[in-house]
Amino acid sequence: MTSSSPLPLHKQLIVESDIATSAPHRSKNFRVFASSGSYTLVAQDAYGLFFEADGNYVKVDNDYVVGGYYMSKINSNDLSIYWHWKNSLKNSPNGTVYIADISKKPNYKITESISGHNFRGFVSTLTYGGIAKGKIMFVYREFSDGFARDAFTQEVYLDYKPESIYAYKNSRFVVHKADNTMISYTLLKPL
Repeated sequence: MTSSSPLPLHKQLIVESDIATSAPHRSKNFRVFASSGSYTLVAQDAYGLFFEADGNYVKVDNDYVVGGYYMSKINSNDLSIYWHWKNSLKNSPNGTVYIADISKKPNYKITESISGHNFRGFVSTLTYGGIAKGKIMFVYREFSDGFARDAFTQEVYLDYKPESIYAYKNSRFVVHKADNTMISYTLLKPL
């Protein structure tokens, strides 16, 4: 939502349903599963975009792997599941990435998210956390050289009143509409 310092924007792919498929490889047929959720753009090539899961979202034959969705630039944003066996795409052996075609394409949307992990110095952030029992929740964090400081993470609960001005620390913002998964707001003053 807001920060005391500029934070980098990252493209995200949000997939609405779980996908199960199979992928032939040599003499074996892998069972491939990708959970619904958020996938962050981590790489691209001339033909498409690699959106990788932040957590354990992709399984191959019941083993969690590093992977996510590959979106084709050529085939009108067609999606496939990809995976590799190392911790990140750039460390994959010989750049080998495995692809599993999907017969029934999931509903998805492309959005941008803010990441607070790639900056230097002291930065504080206020992140939207959802609504419960008439309260709107935010998470306040302080980072030092890109790392969250546990002692400086705090959940903040405020009464939810659409079109009201909210204030926390130095920030001021108007919440137009919110539910458990999204918020529409206007930032009047950053942290």
